[in-house]
Amino acid sequence: MTRDNRVTAAEIARTVGVGRAAVSNWRRRYLDFPKPVGGTPSSPTFAWDEVEAWLKANGRLSRPAEQPADSADDMASPAPLDDSLLARTVAGLVPALDGGLVLDPACGSGWLLASVAVPAKADVAFAGQDADAGAVETARDGFDDAGRVPAVLKQGDPFISDSLAEFRMGADAVVCAPPIGAQGPSRPIPLDRLTLDPRWEFGLPAPADPVGIWAQICYSYLKPGGTAILLLPAAYTLKASGRRIRAELVRRGAMHTVIGLPHRFSLRISGGLHIWVLQRPSGAPDHQVRMVDLSEADDLPESRSEWAAVFDDPARTRTVGAIDLLDDEVALVPARHVRLPMSDMARLHRETASALEPMLRRVIAETPLFQPTTNRTELPLISISELQRAGALQILGRDAGIRSGDVVIPADSHPVAITGPDDLDEVHRRGGPVEIIRCDPEQLDPYFVAGFLLPATYERQGTAGSGISLRSAVKKSRVPRIPLFEQQRYSAAFQRISRWTAQFDAARRAGQELTRWAVHGLTTGVLDPDTPAKR
Repeated sequence: MTRDNRVTAAEIARTVGVGRAAVSNWRRRYLDFPKPVGGTPSSPTFAWDEVEAWLKANGRLSRPAEQPADSADDMASPAPLDDSLLARTVAGLVPALDGGLVLDPACGSGWLLASVAVPAKADVAFAGQDADAGAVETARDGFDDAGRVPAVLKQGDPFISDSLAEFRMGADAVVCAPPIGAQGPSRPIPLDRLTLDPRWEFGLPAPADPVGIWAQICYSYLKPGGTAILLLPAAYTLKASGRRIRAELVRRGAMHTVIGLPHRFSLRISGGLHIWVLQRPSGAPDHQVRMVDLSEADDLPESRSEWAAVFDDPARTRTVGAIDLLDDEVALVPARHVRLPMSDMARLHRETASALEPMLRRVIAETPLFQPTTNRTELPLISISELQRAGALQILGRDAGIRSGDVVIPADSHPVAITGPDDLDEVHRRGGPVEIIRCDPEQLDPYFVAGFLLPATYERQGTAGSGISLRSAVKKSRVPRIPLFEQQRYSAAFQRISRWTAQFDAARRAGQELTRWAVHGLTTGVLDPDTPAKR
């Protein structure tokens, strides 16, 4: 692919005649929107032919469009991980405000600040800045979509050209996902020009400690009693270069809460994500830190009431005295501190073991075993594209919506026959591009189709890993050409396998939970290693 075929999100927006926020929304909402083929996380590029095909297929390109011209100074807005979920999670931590100011000193495309603005009361003002003018424009579009008008939204950065300097010591809340991954030799933080900056309240940070830098930058905007919420790569929060700043944050009562997010975020960010909640004391500081371990959680809290339930749960939250954190490492790792009371740990170990036994018995009893056929014959095959031409199915884009009976085919996982909300939630959770097959129920059974389009079938037919698009792979795949009543025999078998797989996965998760309680119980002295429990 030549460079001439690559376009930025800004160029796509100009060509189609929409704001940049629209392109950001397409990337977030439509799983089949083309993936970046180059660039960086803060400035991705896309293949124009793929984008043009998607626009046409989804009715968003009403006029012929030439490939956009190069624009070297255009920067697309950052595309954060699972941004809508993380934004709602952070928004749920923002204190309830009747008025006042919430700001983001590095707002990027505004994905976090605008999400906080949506549920906020009308008298709450918002301010943001970013070094990228294009990102600021996208953030402005996002506020338009949210029906809010920010008090300030400008190009700027907190180091040399702070457009929010007037708000220092004046904000009720700060939210920020610092662009730590985007900074480096090409975009260094000019600490050499900021040695005497009064914002370093907890000490001059080391150049290798971006968390210590950004924590103090965000803290500098807070009024007494104000709260700053930072979304941080966990690996950076443990760097030796940041021990001194971490210790001062704890010692002076500014570190209020540390939250470890679920491990699944580690798939995209090495080490996962932490949330730091800082507070500027309005009176005598509280020399305690609330540790919250959500590393094993299936869901994230998204509202103040859900967060309150988490904070009240001893299995997930523990308040730790500053003296217990101020050791040689100052490792603010919630999983090291959150432990259940001894009686609860023993009870949960016993209850989990009791629940696992019937699950295992059911898995064994319902293991799908099939007899070999007596007269094996090769089934006649027909391609998906032929079935499409015959009107037996449709291949649809994400914009058509997903409904019960559809077969959804992700690029990196197995096909799913949608039967209810749980299936749909699973598709949305995985993300990535998908193709939708909508079967004519008079001719095709969706479970039959899904079963014959498993990844193993792709590989056997030579359609996987060949560099062709997902839609091309789907169209070239083949299923048996058999009557509907015969399809339903296979459908029943595939559904049996699906149910058993779900039971097996549930038993596996229960086994992991049992292992967790057993290890915790043994390592804390709650369980006796030599005495087997009586059943």
